[in-house]
Amino acid sequence: MKENENYLKGSNKVGNYKYAPSVKGVYVIYHDITEQFYIGQTNDIGRRLSHHFGDLNRNIHHCERLQKVFNENNYDDFSFSYKQIDDDKERKRFEQEAINKFSSSEKFLNTTLEDETWINEKNTDKVIDWKAKLSKKASKRTGDKNPFFGKHHSDKTKQKLREKNIGTSNENCWRAVVINGVKYENLTEASNIIGITPGALVNRCNSKGKIFCNFYYYDTVGEIKIMDKEIMFDPSLKNVKSAFSIESKIYFSTSEIFEEYGIKNSTVHYRIKSNNYKNWIKIA
Repeated sequence: MKENENYLKGSNKVGNYKYAPSVKGVYVIYHDITEQFYIGQTNDIGRRLSHHFGDLNRNIHHCERLQKVFNENNYDDFSFSYKQIDDDKERKRFEQEAINKFSSSEKFLNTTLEDETWINEKNTDKVIDWKAKLSKKASKRTGDKNPFFGKHHSDKTKQKLREKNIGTSNENCWRAVVINGVKYENLTEASNIIGITPGALVNRCNSKGKIFCNFYYYDTVGEIKIMDKEIMFDPSLKNVKSAFSIESKIYFSTSEIFEEYGIKNSTVHYRIKSNNYKNWIKIA
Protein backbone atom coordinates (compact mmCIF):
# COMPACT_ATOMS: atom_id res chain seq x y z
CA MET A 1 0.00 0.00 0.00
CA LYS A 2 1.24 3.46 -0.85
CA GLU A 3 2.52 5.67 1.96
CA ASN A 4 -0.54 7.43 3.33
CA GLU A 5 0.83 10.54 5.02
CA ASN A 6 -0.81 12.68 2.36
CA TYR A 7 -4.17 11.10 3.19
CA LEU A 8 -4.33 10.70 6.97
CA LYS A 9 -1.18 11.96 8.61
CA GLY A 10 -0.25 9.86 11.60
CA SER A 11 -2.58 7.00 10.67
CA ASN A 12 -1.94 3.28 11.01
CA LYS A 13 -1.71 1.17 7.85
CA VAL A 14 -3.48 -2.20 7.84
CA GLY A 15 -4.14 -4.85 5.19
CA ASN A 16 -7.31 -6.95 5.32
CA TYR A 17 -10.31 -5.12 6.77
CA LYS A 18 -10.96 -8.08 9.11
CA TYR A 19 -8.08 -6.81 11.23
CA ALA A 20 -9.71 -3.41 11.73
CA PRO A 21 -10.11 -2.45 15.41
CA SER A 22 -13.42 -1.42 16.99
CA VAL A 23 -12.39 2.18 17.64
CA LYS A 24 -13.70 5.61 16.68
CA GLY A 25 -11.89 7.38 13.91
CA VAL A 26 -11.39 8.37 10.29
CA TYR A 27 -10.47 5.67 7.77
CA VAL A 28 -9.37 5.31 4.16
CA ILE A 29 -10.15 2.33 1.92
CA TYR A 30 -7.42 1.95 -0.71
CA HIS A 31 -7.22 0.13 -4.01
CA ASP A 32 -3.48 -0.50 -3.96
CA ILE A 33 -3.09 -0.98 -7.73
CA THR A 34 -4.74 2.21 -8.98
CA GLU A 35 -4.21 4.16 -5.72
CA GLN A 36 -7.87 5.17 -5.71
CA PHE A 37 -9.33 5.73 -2.27
CA TYR A 38 -12.46 6.34 -0.22
CA ILE A 39 -12.57 8.38 3.03
CA GLY A 40 -15.06 8.04 5.89
CA GLN A 41 -15.50 8.37 9.65
CA THR A 42 -17.36 6.25 12.19
CA ASN A 43 -17.89 5.30 15.82
CA ASP A 44 -16.66 1.77 15.08
CA ILE A 45 -14.10 1.33 12.30
CA GLY A 46 -14.16 -2.48 12.42
CA ARG A 47 -17.93 -2.67 12.04
CA ARG A 48 -18.09 0.07 9.39
CA LEU A 49 -15.46 -1.60 7.20
CA SER A 50 -17.23 -4.93 7.60
CA HIS A 51 -20.42 -3.31 6.30
CA HIS A 52 -18.53 -1.65 3.43
CA PHE A 53 -17.03 -4.88 2.16
CA GLY A 54 -20.22 -6.83 2.84
CA ASP A 55 -22.14 -4.43 0.58
CA LEU A 56 -19.35 -4.49 -2.01
CA ASN A 57 -19.48 -8.29 -2.11
CA ARG A 58 -23.26 -8.15 -2.65
CA ASN A 59 -22.86 -5.41 -5.29
CA ILE A 60 -25.15 -3.02 -3.38
CA HIS A 61 -22.66 -0.42 -2.12
CA HIS A 62 -24.01 3.14 -2.05
CA CYS A 63 -20.84 4.56 -3.65
CA GLU A 64 -20.99 3.55 -7.30
CA ARG A 65 -17.39 4.54 -7.98
CA LEU A 66 -16.04 2.33 -5.20
CA GLN A 67 -18.34 -0.51 -6.27
CA LYS A 68 -17.09 -0.24 -9.88
CA VAL A 69 -13.45 -0.41 -8.78
CA PHE A 70 -14.23 -3.40 -6.56
CA ASN A 71 -16.08 -5.25 -9.33
CA GLU A 72 -13.24 -4.78 -11.78
CA ASN A 73 -10.42 -5.89 -9.49
CA ASN A 74 -9.34 -8.52 -6.98
CA TYR A 75 -10.48 -8.45 -3.39
CA ASP A 76 -6.89 -8.83 -2.17
CA ASP A 77 -5.91 -5.58 -3.88
CA PHE A 78 -7.74 -3.55 -1.22
CA SER A 79 -6.37 -2.35 2.10
CA PHE A 80 -7.12 0.44 4.52
CA SER A 81 -5.64 2.85 7.03
CA TYR A 82 -7.19 4.66 9.94
CA LYS A 83 -6.56 7.34 12.51
CA GLN A 84 -8.21 6.90 15.91
CA ILE A 85 -10.10 10.03 17.02
CA ASP A 86 -12.49 9.62 19.95
CA ASP A 87 -14.00 13.12 20.01
CA ASP A 88 -17.03 13.28 17.68
CA LYS A 89 -16.57 16.90 16.57
CA GLU A 90 -12.84 16.52 16.05
CA ARG A 91 -13.37 13.31 14.06
CA LYS A 92 -15.89 14.96 11.73
CA ARG A 93 -13.65 18.01 11.35
CA PHE A 94 -10.66 15.84 10.48
CA GLU A 95 -12.70 13.85 7.93
CA GLN A 96 -14.01 17.04 6.35
CA GLU A 97 -10.51 18.47 5.99
CA ALA A 98 -9.36 15.28 4.28
CA ILE A 99 -12.35 15.29 1.93
CA ASN A 100 -11.88 18.97 1.11
CA LYS A 101 -8.23 18.33 0.35
CA PHE A 102 -8.85 15.53 -2.15
CA SER A 103 -12.32 16.34 -3.51
CA SER A 104 -10.84 17.44 -6.85
CA SER A 105 -8.61 14.36 -7.24
CA GLU A 106 -9.54 11.85 -9.93
CA LYS A 107 -8.55 9.07 -7.52
CA PHE A 108 -11.01 10.23 -4.85
CA LEU A 109 -13.99 7.84 -4.91
CA ASN A 110 -16.44 9.43 -2.47
CA THR A 111 -19.84 10.30 -3.87
CA THR A 112 -20.68 14.01 -4.02
CA LEU A 113 -23.87 15.99 -4.56
CA GLU A 114 -23.03 16.26 -8.25
CA ASP A 115 -23.06 12.46 -8.55
CA GLU A 116 -26.08 11.59 -6.38
CA THR A 117 -28.70 13.65 -4.59
CA TRP A 118 -27.82 12.75 -1.03
CA ILE A 119 -27.28 15.31 1.71
CA ASN A 120 -25.28 15.07 4.92
CA GLU A 121 -23.07 17.21 7.11
CA LYS A 122 -20.18 17.06 4.65
CA ASN A 123 -22.26 18.83 2.00
CA THR A 124 -23.79 21.63 4.06
CA ASP A 125 -22.15 24.34 1.94
CA LYS A 126 -23.48 22.78 -1.26
CA VAL A 127 -26.96 22.47 0.21
CA ILE A 128 -26.96 26.16 1.04
CA ASP A 129 -25.88 26.97 -2.52
CA TRP A 130 -28.72 24.81 -3.87
CA LYS A 131 -31.24 26.59 -1.65
CA ALA A 132 -29.88 29.93 -2.84
CA LYS A 133 -30.44 28.86 -6.44
CA LEU A 134 -34.04 27.87 -5.67
CA SER A 135 -34.61 31.16 -3.87
CA LYS A 136 -33.23 33.12 -6.82
CA LYS A 137 -35.42 31.17 -9.20
CA ALA A 138 -38.51 31.78 -7.04
CA SER A 139 -37.75 35.51 -6.85
CA LYS A 140 -38.30 35.74 -10.61
CA ARG A 141 -41.78 34.24 -10.34
CA THR A 142 -43.51 37.49 -9.54
CA GLY A 143 -46.54 39.15 -11.09
CA ASP A 144 -47.92 37.29 -14.10
CA LYS A 145 -44.97 34.87 -13.92
CA ASN A 146 -46.33 33.44 -10.67
CA PRO A 147 -48.32 30.22 -11.39
CA PHE A 148 -51.04 31.49 -8.99
CA PHE A 149 -51.33 34.89 -10.69
CA GLY A 150 -54.96 35.88 -11.29
CA LYS A 151 -56.27 32.97 -9.22
CA HIS A 152 -58.00 33.07 -5.83
CA HIS A 153 -58.55 30.67 -2.96
CA SER A 154 -62.11 29.38 -2.65
CA ASP A 155 -64.17 30.38 0.39
CA LYS A 156 -63.81 26.82 1.69
CA THR A 157 -60.03 26.97 1.43
CA LYS A 158 -59.93 30.40 3.09
CA GLN A 159 -61.97 29.04 5.99
CA LYS A 160 -59.60 26.10 6.43
CA LEU A 161 -56.59 28.41 6.43
CA ARG A 162 -58.32 30.72 8.92
CA GLU A 163 -59.10 27.84 11.27
CA LYS A 164 -55.57 26.53 11.01
CA ASN A 165 -53.92 29.88 11.67
CA ILE A 166 -56.18 31.54 14.25
CA GLY A 167 -58.21 28.73 15.71
CA THR A 168 -56.95 25.59 17.36
CA SER A 169 -53.26 26.44 17.17
CA ASN A 170 -53.58 29.64 19.21
CA GLU A 171 -55.70 27.93 21.84
CA ASN A 172 -53.21 25.08 22.11
CA CYS A 173 -50.36 27.50 22.80
CA TRP A 174 -51.86 28.13 26.25
CA ARG A 175 -52.39 24.50 27.19
CA ALA A 176 -49.95 22.70 29.50
CA VAL A 177 -47.88 20.02 27.80
CA VAL A 178 -45.68 17.12 28.85
CA ILE A 179 -42.56 16.40 26.85
CA ASN A 180 -40.37 13.44 27.80
CA GLY A 181 -41.93 13.41 31.27
CA VAL A 182 -41.38 17.14 31.89
CA LYS A 183 -44.41 19.40 32.30
CA TYR A 184 -44.46 22.88 30.74
CA GLU A 185 -47.16 25.44 31.56
CA ASN A 186 -47.77 26.10 27.87
CA LEU A 187 -46.30 25.54 24.41
CA THR A 188 -44.69 28.97 24.36
CA GLU A 189 -42.70 28.12 27.49
CA ALA A 190 -41.76 24.72 26.05
CA SER A 191 -40.72 26.33 22.79
CA ASN A 192 -38.46 28.86 24.52
CA ILE A 193 -36.75 26.18 26.62
CA ILE A 194 -36.44 23.43 24.02
CA GLY A 195 -35.66 25.64 21.04
CA ILE A 196 -38.19 24.59 18.40
CA THR A 197 -41.27 26.51 17.25
CA PRO A 198 -44.67 26.27 19.00
CA GLY A 199 -46.14 25.13 15.68
CA ALA A 200 -43.78 22.15 15.56
CA LEU A 201 -44.72 21.24 19.14
CA VAL A 202 -48.42 21.53 18.27
CA ASN A 203 -47.92 19.08 15.43
CA ARG A 204 -46.10 16.64 17.70
CA CYS A 205 -48.70 16.85 20.48
CA ASN A 206 -51.51 16.37 17.97
CA SER A 207 -49.77 13.54 16.17
CA LYS A 208 -51.23 10.06 16.48
CA GLY A 209 -47.94 8.46 15.46
CA LYS A 210 -45.99 6.45 18.03
CA ILE A 211 -42.81 8.44 17.45
CA PHE A 212 -44.34 11.45 19.31
CA CYS A 213 -46.09 9.55 22.10
CA ASN A 214 -43.92 11.36 24.68
CA PHE A 215 -45.35 14.73 23.51
CA TYR A 216 -48.89 15.28 24.85
CA TYR A 217 -51.23 17.88 26.32
CA TYR A 218 -51.69 17.85 30.09
CA ASP A 219 -55.31 18.75 30.75
CA THR A 220 -56.03 17.34 34.20
CA VAL A 221 -54.33 16.81 37.51
CA GLY A 222 -52.70 13.41 37.46
CA GLU A 223 -49.53 11.41 36.99
CA ILE A 224 -47.03 12.70 34.45
CA LYS A 225 -45.84 9.73 32.44
CA ILE A 226 -43.19 8.77 29.95
CA MET A 227 -45.18 6.74 27.47
CA ASP A 228 -42.26 4.91 25.86
CA LYS A 229 -38.67 5.18 27.12
CA GLU A 230 -37.28 3.51 24.00
CA ILE A 231 -38.22 6.43 21.76
CA MET A 232 -37.30 9.32 24.06
CA PHE A 233 -35.25 11.55 21.77
CA ASP A 234 -33.84 15.04 22.21
CA PRO A 235 -36.96 17.20 21.69
CA SER A 236 -34.89 19.92 20.00
CA LEU A 237 -34.20 17.55 17.10
CA LYS A 238 -35.97 18.62 13.92
CA ASN A 239 -37.40 16.51 11.11
CA VAL A 240 -37.85 13.43 13.29
CA LYS A 241 -40.34 11.12 11.59
CA SER A 242 -39.37 7.58 12.56
CA ALA A 243 -37.35 5.52 15.01
CA PHE A 244 -35.20 2.52 14.12
CA SER A 245 -33.52 -0.17 16.18
CA ILE A 246 -30.36 -1.11 14.30
CA GLU A 247 -28.17 -3.77 15.88
CA SER A 248 -29.83 -2.92 19.24
CA LYS A 249 -29.03 0.81 18.93
CA ILE A 250 -31.79 3.42 18.45
CA TYR A 251 -31.67 5.93 15.57
CA PHE A 252 -34.17 8.69 14.82
CA SER A 253 -33.38 9.32 11.17
CA THR A 254 -31.95 7.50 8.20
CA SER A 255 -29.25 10.19 8.06
CA GLU A 256 -28.01 8.98 11.45
CA ILE A 257 -27.89 5.45 10.06
CA PHE A 258 -26.04 6.76 7.00
CA GLU A 259 -23.46 8.40 9.26
CA GLU A 260 -22.93 5.15 11.15
CA TYR A 261 -23.07 2.63 8.30
CA GLY A 262 -22.53 4.68 5.15
CA ILE A 263 -25.59 3.31 3.34
CA LYS A 264 -28.32 5.17 1.47
CA ASN A 265 -32.02 5.30 2.42
CA SER A 266 -33.11 2.61 -0.02
CA THR A 267 -30.60 0.18 1.46
CA VAL A 268 -31.78 0.98 4.99
CA HIS A 269 -35.39 0.25 4.05
CA TYR A 270 -34.34 -2.92 2.20
CA ARG A 271 -32.58 -4.27 5.27
CA ILE A 272 -35.52 -3.44 7.55
CA LYS A 273 -37.83 -5.46 5.31
CA SER A 274 -35.37 -8.28 4.70
CA ASN A 275 -35.39 -11.46 6.76
CA ASN A 276 -31.60 -11.49 6.48
CA TYR A 277 -31.33 -8.47 8.80
CA LYS A 278 -33.37 -9.42 11.84
CA ASN A 279 -31.66 -6.79 14.01
CA TRP A 280 -32.77 -3.99 11.68
CA ILE A 281 -36.23 -2.92 12.90
CA LYS A 282 -38.44 0.12 12.43
CA ILE A 283 -40.05 0.65 15.84
CA ALA A 284 -42.04 3.82 15.17
